[in-house]
Amino acid sequence: MKKNIEKVLKGLAGQLPKTSYNALEVSSIKGENVKLSGLELPQGMEIEEGKEYKFKVPVIIQSSHSRRIRRAYKSSGIEGVVKYVLQFVKDEHRSRVQADIENVLKSVA
Repeated sequence: MKKNIEKVLKGLAGQLPKTSYNALEVSSIKGENVKLSGLELPQGMEIEEGKEYKFKVPVIIQSSHSRRIRRAYKSSGIEGVVKYVLQFVKDEHRSRVQADIENVLKSVA
């Protein structure tokens, strides 16, 4: 991918609203903290204070628009970028924004 296109895509990503999604992340928790938190081990195992235990913990992760726009461009070209960006644009502005994105990307490519 050309550096000019990467700069344009990065700038476009910076103008999008911040979004996040929920995921599960593996986290290590010491035995003392497991007891204090009230978490239970599977199959009724005993909790040892010095040992670390791994749990899947729900987390909120901020979306990386830069990464998602780059992937959209690599897989579907300008159409992929337009489709991704239009998710965040109000209906009355869609046609203008779509034309602007297409013109800018075509001039850079």
